[in-house]
Amino acid sequence: MYMKKWIMICACVAVFQTALAQRITRQYNNVSFSAALKDLNARQHKYTINFVYDELEDFRVTKSIRNQSVPDAIMQLIGFYPIRMTQVEDNIMVECTQKTPTKMIGRIIDNKKRPVDFANVALLNVRDSSLINGGVTNENGQFVIPCGATKAIVRVSCVGYHTAVDTYNTGKIGTITLKEATMNLQKVVVKAERGHVVKKKGNVKTFFFSHHANETKDIYTALTEVPDLRIDPTMKTISLAKGGAPLVLIDGIPKSHSLASISPAMIDKVEVSNSVPLEYMGQGYSGVVNIITKKHKEASRYFNMGVLSHPVVAFGSADANFSYDKSRFSIYSGLTGFAFLDNKSKTTDALTVSGKNQNTETERTNYYKDWKAMVGGDYRWTDKSVSSLGFVFELIPQNSFDTGKIEYSSEDDLLGNNILDYHRKYDDDLYKYQMNLYHKSSFGKASSLTFHFSGIYSYNTKYH
Repeated sequence: MYMKKWIMICACVAVFQTALAQRITRQYNNVSFSAALKDLNARQHKYTINFVYDELEDFRVTKSIRNQSVPDAIMQLIGFYPIRMTQVEDNIMVECTQKTPTKMIGRIIDNKKRPVDFANVALLNVRDSSLINGGVTNENGQFVIPCGATKAIVRVSCVGYHTAVDTYNTGKIGTITLKEATMNLQKVVVKAERGHVVKKKGNVKTFFFSHHANETKDIYTALTEVPDLRIDPTMKTISLAKGGAPLVLIDGIPKSHSLASISPAMIDKVEVSNSVPLEYMGQGYSGVVNIITKKHKEASRYFNMGVLSHPVVAFGSADANFSYDKSRFSIYSGLTGFAFLDNKSKTTDALTVSGKNQNTETERTNYYKDWKAMVGGDYRWTDKSVSSLGFVFELIPQNSFDTGKIEYSSEDDLLGNNILDYHRKYDDDLYKYQMNLYHKSSFGKASSLTFHFSGIYSYNTKYH
């Protein structure tokens, strides 16, 4: 069966979709992260949460979740732990970002037996005191820090307490008590690297990258420094910290598909606004992110390539991007690929009507892939006139295999027990072609002419 659709967006023509998400309210008191994820997975049916139980079992959580979506609830549970969440449609994968099997596990309290939260815990090498790893305590004063060394110096510091330093064997080290510190401050000098808000005008906040962010190899990693944004470097997605998807502009041009081809070193500033321009209202955007690049006369080239894979779960992504910029024109190209393979789930349904029973057991295996290629460029006719053209091709093949059985029975045993086995295969390949054409000319200080055309042609091939 073939299904085709044609979507054209020009200026103020808009299409948007909204979806209702199931909300979660739960209280977790000193439970393992794995147990909390298992509980979340059982209390809702929209998402399938995938994780390796043993990998996350040592991490303890104490959290009060109130009316949160499942992804937001998981992010709240993660806190400062070295744990990453990746979401692909209704599939969520949670993993520890540091695969060291041994961990330093303990709890920090004060002299009144109260937990000390947000204390900094550093693990130092016993030979030269170099940093091995670090972490932050949770609301219950607990910390779990992956550590490859058999022994380490544990250094605990927190404002208002004396720093505690001692040497421990890697593993469960029990409780560390901090003594309160009383200090008379004569002078406080605060030194920081410029990073967060430097200017706020109306609804627009301006952010500048720190030196560390400018030196990163990936623009999405650099953008994690902007506190008003929520960035997923793995899935290459940007959302607002307050919730919702933003309209992403590069130098005022809507071309978010080329973002990965920009070097973080070329970013001048990032503007975040809560208001959406009139021509883009009604398209489901909750704000605007405008990434301003540095102006340069010399030609520059940028190439970036990355690969991410999981050693246990069949999950991985790869991308390669190239850009060439000169004073008046720029070109870019990119390839991205994502795969989530052998994703298994099991469901059991029971139905009883008028003494007749139906029990259904289903085992499903999903394969999800997403391949994308893009090419485009810009040309600045004058300082007040710019044109942009871009093409994007995307292929999303999805495959699932269902195996199960249906058992029929009745209380009076007139039907006996009948068991039906069934198998189902589903293939769905989505092909998407997109073209974006943009032109803007400014006249004076208050007048401008803007033209934006976005055309999308897509079709599915489905086989059951």
